Amino acid sequence: MLSAPVPPGYDEPLGFTYTIPDWGATGFGNLFFVQLLDEESGGEVLALDAACWAYRPGGAGGEATQTAVEEEDIAKEIKEAIKKIK
Repeated sequence: MLSAPVPPGYDEPLGFTYTIPDWGATGFGNLFFVQLLDEESGGEVLALDAACWAYRPGGAGGEATQTAVEEEDIAKEIKEAIKKIK
C-alpha cells in the first residue's frame, strides 16, 4: 500500500509509480482506492474515490464474454468494499 501525507491547502496531484513485472497470458484487474483522512480527528474519512482497470491479453477474441463477466464481478466487489467503509 502506498501512502503520502497531504498538508492543509495542498492543491497539486500526487504521483505514485509501481511496476508489474510480467503481464503474462492471464487477464487480471486492479483497483485504485484513495481516501483522504483527517488525522487530527482520529482518522475521519473526508473523501474517497475508487477506479479500476482490467488487463485482457490477446484482444477481443473468444475472451470477450469472460472479460465482461469479470468486469461485472469487479464492479460488484468495488461496490461491496465501498459499502463496508461507509
